[in-house]
Amino acid sequence: PDDYDDIKHGVLDDIKCLRSNAIEGANVRSYRGIEHLKTTTSSKARKLRRQIIVEAVLSEQDLQREQGHRDDNTIAKVASDLSIYSKVEASEKADKDAEETLALFHLSRTHMSQKGRAATARSTGMGASALMNPVLGSSINSRRPSAAVA
Repeated sequence: PDDYDDIKHGVLDDIKCLRSNAIEGANVRSYRGIEHLKTTTSSKARKLRRQIIVEAVLSEQDLQREQGHRDDNTIAKVASDLSIYSKVEASEKADKDAEETLALFHLSRTHMSQKGRAATARSTGMGASALMNPVLGSSINSRRPSAAVA
């Protein structure tokens, strides 16, 4: 019960923070999955879209029942056709997430590469600026002993 309350209050705190725009532009947290709760308008619109889809599926099922047949593919197509907005929105969010992830990946690799060059500079006694420069840094390879050839 305590864990449940902690989680519940944590989510409510996150929603309050999201709605207050307290961290607008700050990459402190990700609200992916609850962004529809940012405003009551977006929350209501999401519920309405879902309700429209459910009503359409139920109507199609009733129609098929009255006609004495059942076609699950037609029912699925009704739901799929009406959820196109959600699919496009999800695809756009996925593209944005992929771009942000790729940027973070490159930033991380750059940072790790710089840390590695700085560590190499310290271990070889060569200045870090020389290692950052591809021309000057190439001399480090010539300073390392090569493997003995038999």
